[in-house]
Amino acid sequence: MRWLMAEWFLIYDGQYDFYTKGHISEKSWKPKIDACIGMLENPTITDWWEKRQAPLSGEFREYIESIRDSLDHSWEHQVISSWRKSPHRCAGYTRRSFTSRCVAAAQKAVRQPVSPLPAIARRASSQRSRAEARVVSQSAQEIVQAYFSRIRARDPGVADLFQPDAELIGLGEIKSGRDVIREFYAGVIRNAGPTPELVGELLLSANRVAAEIRISLDNGDSVHAVDLFVVEDGLIRSLTYFLSNY
Repeated sequence: MRWLMAEWFLIYDGQYDFYTKGHISEKSWKPKIDACIGMLENPTITDWWEKRQAPLSGEFREYIESIRDSLDHSWEHQVISSWRKSPHRCAGYTRRSFTSRCVAAAQKAVRQPVSPLPAIARRASSQRSRAEARVVSQSAQEIVQAYFSRIRARDPGVADLFQPDAELIGLGEIKSGRDVIREFYAGVIRNAGPTPELVGELLLSANRVAAEIRISLDNGDSVHAVDLFVVEDGLIRSLTYFLSNY
């Protein structure tokens, strides 16, 4: 899992370089960076990020940290984050009791009532959010599965699964637009005959999907790859791929 996170963020780092040089438009960059920041809401990924285990550029790290610092998190979110990061400071407390103590301290400090969202409302909101995320993830998963099915069937119509202004990013190039992407896949299918097979399960995070695959080619060679999909409105907004010959 950690190597996949490293590959993912290294690709974002490379895309950031493209963005700063004007090769990626602001419109195309926003969903990419939103997806990247969204990943850092996951505690496991946040822990990995803060341990600095990947050789990312300093400029990219500073850029991401500046965005994270500017986010307007709620008071309760900050308290829970503190509880997660510093369990040794709150030994013997559950998350709820720790949060309650911090809210009580805040009330005393500012001499005014703090009215946190009632527990039932918080649970209902959380359940709705999880349900919506599951629906989005399921839709994204189905699109990605359809993508691989069409590649295996050698169907150039795989391009129809992309947004009209989608981007295909890999090997230092960006192919923009469904027509350009269609031409690319027609050539790949005609000249190489790729047959992709998943290595393990798809990794899902709302509308983002990561797939580790091995691709068999007509000439007997094989390629190891990681595909990173962003799906919006039932179509692929972007696909970034990383290839290796092992």
